[in-house]
Amino acid sequence: MVDLVVPSQAIARLPKSATNKQEYYQGVIDYVRLVKASLPPEDYEEYAKSMGFKTRFSEKDPNRTYANLGHGDAPEWWDPPRADETTYFEYEEGWTRFLKYKEGVVYYRDCSW
Repeated sequence: MVDLVVPSQAIARLPKSATNKQEYYQGVIDYVRLVKASLPPEDYEEYAKSMGFKTRFSEKDPNRTYANLGHGDAPEWWDPPRADETTYFEYEEGWTRFLKYKEGVVYYRDCSW
């Protein structure tokens, strides 16, 4: 309910150049937040930094499968690409998030279970 009044940090931290912003949120303790927006390529790193991302995805990461998991209740517009060298990815037991970019679109997922 708060997100209806105050934008989430994922939306609020998008650079001013971001357009076509979409957000989905479900849950309380176990939750998922999905954000998709059009973003010029030169602003992707700025957004990643503003969101506190430091770690890039690696095929050697033992938790790499979490970077490509889908979300069954996701809206139709949620169509992130597979993780690659441009992806930021973080995992802790019971929580994961990623930031992906492809063809002018940024995808953010934050999920806790």
